[in-house]
Amino acid sequence: IQAEGRIDLAGRYSVAVLPVKLNLATLPGIGEQDGRGTAIVRAWGSGDIAHPGLEGEVTLSDAVFRGLALGDGAATFALDRGQWQWSLRLGSGYEARGIAPGGFNGPFTVRVAAVNADLGLLLSGLMSRLRFPLTARADGSATLTGELPDLAGLSGEVELAAVRGQAGGTPWESRGVTRHRLTSGVIHIDP
Repeated sequence: IQAEGRIDLAGRYSVAVLPVKLNLATLPGIGEQDGRGTAIVRAWGSGDIAHPGLEGEVTLSDAVFRGLALGDGAATFALDRGQWQWSLRLGSGYEARGIAPGGFNGPFTVRVAAVNADLGLLLSGLMSRLRFPLTARADGSATLTGELPDLAGLSGEVELAAVRGQAGGTPWESRGVTRHRLTSGVIHIDP
């Protein structure tokens, strides 16, 4: 990693990190979660030692996490008052925003929006056991909370406005909004 910057005697600094290409599989916390792909990271910041500030952009290529093929995407991040604020947009139709602790250890919140998102990413285990091809796309949103670094207790609310796809040669679609709960990583489908 190459960077340039300055710091004065009062502890105020400014820094710019030159773009760096990373192999996601080699990053702690990502490689252990079946993560792979590449990321190009650009970062810059200013502040002082007591109140650091940093922001940047990430371009993802062929990203996979926890066995889910996320594909290409872009993210932004900013460290503000000891918390990371971030956003992510994936070509597969997902967008997410969240807040995480500065040390990536503790509670986090994520808000996800999906427009014509490919549910195959989330249903790959089910789809591999079916005797017929299944496609599924959805529009919806979710608010999730959990604990870093290991996503312990991932919980939240999921609302699907529309779900559609094809089972074998038969098209199908949902009727109306459905709401679901996620508790400790398990989805509960409410009637």
